[in-house]
Amino acid sequence: KNDHYRIKRAILFFLATNQPYSEQKSSEGEYSQYTIVETVLEKKDHLYFLEKRIDSMIQDGMIEEVADFLKKYPGAVLENTIGVKEVSMYLKKECSLTEMKEMIFIRTRQLAKRQKKSF
Repeated sequence: KNDHYRIKRAILFFLATNQPYSEQKSSEGEYSQYTIVETVLEKKDHLYFLEKRIDSMIQDGMIEEVADFLKKYPGAVLENTIGVKEVSMYLKKECSLTEMKEMIFIRTRQLAKRQKKSF
């Protein structure tokens, strides 16, 4: 499978450590004495908190912040930054506020799923 995030992470790991990425999980490094604990929410609770977080970000000025940034740096390429592409589309009237929020919600869920699979 072409997972460019994993490939990029593996390359960065190799460049930083001069070791293959496969050594990361098996090596006895400085953090080997720690245990990783995963906290799990029920899916409905996770989705509820995600939706509330998006609403909070919008209320706290996300749209205005992106608009100001895009005015200051009109050629900036931030397509992979969740929220920027969607707000940009909203500002250009290519989608409604509801559609913008839904797109942010979907992209955030997709990222969380990819992150969960990488561990």
